Amino acid sequence: MFYGWMAAKGPIRETGTALIVEGYMDLLSLHQEGFRNVVASLGTALTQAQVALLARQAREAVVVFDADESGRKAAQRSLELFLAEGLSAKVASLPAGFDPDSYVRREKAEGFRRILSEAVPVVDYMLQQAIRRHGPQTVEGKVRIVRELLPALNRLADPLEQNLYLEQIAQRLGLKEAQLRDSLSRREPLAKADAGPVRAAAPPGPLH
Repeated sequence: MFYGWMAAKGPIRETGTALIVEGYMDLLSLHQEGFRNVVASLGTALTQAQVALLARQAREAVVVFDADESGRKAAQRSLELFLAEGLSAKVASLPAGFDPDSYVRREKAEGFRRILSEAVPVVDYMLQQAIRRHGPQTVEGKVRIVRELLPALNRLADPLEQNLYLEQIAQRLGLKEAQLRDSLSRREPLAKADAGPVRAAAPPGPLH
């Protein structure tokens, strides 16, 4: 269960979108600015059960984690779960040095809506991060990028979506699409991630 779930469930169902943040202060600050469709993971990795819970209420999830390296890693760990569940998801990136709490306090609702409008789909975000880490200028870098993306591509249930991403990634890396398809075909289908719950730190109190 997420922190703030009972208060957010109705607004998530009404808007069709769930906003996911890390901390309860992030959630409370967003609530104060009128964002009711927000839940907090309290710093723990998302589980398949949590994503499945969201999928029953939302058409889309937007992950808004901290702009530091730990926030990027937290987002990265959770993204394949959305692909496995078939829930459309995006990642909203904050400017360096900000978390949702500090950003919305400074920029208010209007600024945060701008951040949400610039959110990118899961696979696009994973490609951006892989390129940032490894660089596509060398053969070794391209190999690492492709290997990092293959599990995510393998989880895409929609063949058209998978084909379009294969085409996009091949163009971005200067590869032949057939090379990516060959790498993908050599992988066995991945089982769904463990749906078991992750015990989180005790929240500061229920949000009503």
